[in-house]
Amino acid sequence: MEHHAGTQARCKGTRSKGSMKMTKLEQIYEGKAKKVFRTDDPAYCVVEYKDDATAFNGLKKGTILGKGAVNNRMTNLLMQMLEQQGIPTHFVKELSDRETAVKKVSIVPLEVIIRNISAGSFAKRYGVEEGIVFDAPTIEFSYKNDSLGDPLINSYHALALKLATAEELEQIKALAFRVNDLLKGIMKGIGIDLVDFKLEFGRLPDGSIGDALYRAKITLSTGELFAWTFVIILLSAVFEKLFLALLDRAVTAVLGEERA
Repeated sequence: MEHHAGTQARCKGTRSKGSMKMTKLEQIYEGKAKKVFRTDDPAYCVVEYKDDATAFNGLKKGTILGKGAVNNRMTNLLMQMLEQQGIPTHFVKELSDRETAVKKVSIVPLEVIIRNISAGSFAKRYGVEEGIVFDAPTIEFSYKNDSLGDPLINSYHALALKLATAEELEQIKALAFRVNDLLKGIMKGIGIDLVDFKLEFGRLPDGSIGDALYRAKITLSTGELFAWTFVIILLSAVFEKLFLALLDRAVTAVLGEERA
């Protein structure tokens, strides 16, 4: 079964792909970081990234000018990198500084969290210090249900709730760890340690599954450990340009090593 990676949304799509022309229609979903619009082609949607910023599961809200454009560009760079390494994603085409054409999918109601270093809720939940580098990455599943607070579940719960099949869960885990290996290499190339990140997966109309890169918590390689979100890291417009340039260079370097 094929898998596809992309950003969090109810569905994904585009206004144009090659010679295909599509029209952006009504909004069908709005989340913390983006809006999703229907198009006149049922196979695609348009994702528009917002400047809104949230923290503590949406309890704190604000606006960071230019954040949407940075999220759009960064996400698309990473999605294209994953595609080049054989991990299909929802990405189709960058339409503007804030809009991207993506494939329409139905979301598997699971949040998949990969952790490389103890931080945040993991450290609090298990009573350990932040900054412990794990011998091997961990994986967690959360049931995507706002009214329940997205509770942690295991694969047996996912099967019992019919959120995914056993085959899909195995593919999801394999892809998640593969994405982790690739992202760690990219981030290491620009002096950043990947602490943890979250993926979401969606099914295409043919039933195949794809994963959606939602957000990543990263740590700058300094003398002390700081857990940041991309939102906070990208506050500075100057840093934005520098980060994207370094990321682009790191992607090129990693891809060159992979081919070698």
